[in-house]
Amino acid sequence: MGRDFSNPEDLPEACREIMIAYNNLMWKIGDTLFELLSEALGLDPNYLKDIGCVEEMTIGNGYYPEYPQPELSIGITTHSDPEFVTVLIQDQIGGLKVFHEDQ
Repeated sequence: MGRDFSNPEDLPEACREIMIAYNNLMWKIGDTLFELLSEALGLDPNYLKDIGCVEEMTIGNGYYPEYPQPELSIGITTHSDPEFVTVLIQDQIGGLKVFHEDQ
């Protein structure tokens, strides 16, 4: 997904405006994050932007509502995020597990 939705009318009308607003805010956060990462690496704040990292940035949204019978739910399969940086926001329901060093 780019900085703008190519066909906003394809988004559900009930949440179209909020999705567009959310998308715009996430792009601003992404720009800021790349600036901060560049500075943390001792580079010019625009370094990661200048080498094209921002053009490759994507925003993915996943919504997994609480299942009324969790013992019957399967969830999603084990996977990895191949991106340079992945930012996850987890709510009070939880469920995210990170596999690191065989644990």
